[in-house]
Amino acid sequence: MTAPGINPEHTKQPDTPELECLRAVEALLDLGGEEVIARREVETVALWESLIRDKAPPDMTTSVEWASRPTPDDADFMPQGEDVVMSTGLSFTHSDHKVKIGIDLDFSITEDGLGIFEKRIEQQPDGTTGPKFIRRLNESQVRALTVDLVNIRQYLNDVDLERLILGPLSEPEQPDGARRFHFSDILDILLGMRVSARGVDGARDLLEYMTGDDGMDSVGTIDSAQECRPLLEQVYGDTLGGFADRLSEDLNERDLLRVLNELSGRLGDPMLAVPKLPPGQHAKIDLGTRLELDFPDVAKRVLGIDPATGEDRKGIGPQA
Repeated sequence: MTAPGINPEHTKQPDTPELECLRAVEALLDLGGEEVIARREVETVALWESLIRDKAPPDMTTSVEWASRPTPDDADFMPQGEDVVMSTGLSFTHSDHKVKIGIDLDFSITEDGLGIFEKRIEQQPDGTTGPKFIRRLNESQVRALTVDLVNIRQYLNDVDLERLILGPLSEPEQPDGARRFHFSDILDILLGMRVSARGVDGARDLLEYMTGDDGMDSVGTIDSAQECRPLLEQVYGDTLGGFADRLSEDLNERDLLRVLNELSGRLGDPMLAVPKLPPGQHAKIDLGTRLELDFPDVAKRVLGIDPATGEDRKGIGPQA
């Protein structure tokens, strides 16, 4: 296996569909690496339809799960005699049925030039694991894969553009304790749906500020949202309530940001001052107490025995 990347010695040939496809993967990685492109579901299904020779189901998406230039440490998972310059994994997801199908691909140099191969890691007769080639993509499949990769890159560029237009999404707390939040963080709590431009982090940040409860877990955010929602409705129900019909959890990231940009224009200033909950209106519940309240049988099994002594505990709070 050669060094990562495109080897000039292997590309001294007229451009081929495979080489164009490899460049499309490289262009995706150039956006910021694997952490930027991974698991971003995009409505592009050219490869799926080329592989199965039929129309894709409604709402099917394609995502790049990972992409990397191989290193010498990957040699055990590369077929002997093959010169792999890029590997990537894609997933096809059909939202209606929660079906997710994956495909792993190697871009490999062969005697007749660059080829793209579907690969599966399987257990070998000697008990070790190793690669098995399923098939080599034909020209129409390669071109379809390129279409999907280009569409995914365009989608990510669109997301970056919409975020740039949206502007700053958070502000620090002021010396007097006041703080402003992006209106989408507030809508996330008001509507009970994930519409914050910062995702789950935006809602958690707002709730931690309002309650003074730092380090909130996912279950804690649900309880805190119920505590904070009435105050937010009192302050911003009229201002933001009319936006509900423009928002949906079914929107992909790009379309959500586009809607938020439209709504931001209506507001003028998208950053809104958020009040803190009055003292005594937030109940901070630790995991043990939550188990005891919501799942008493589980709490008894999980926390009812002192692992150090094997004796029954008297309650499940902090132990002396």
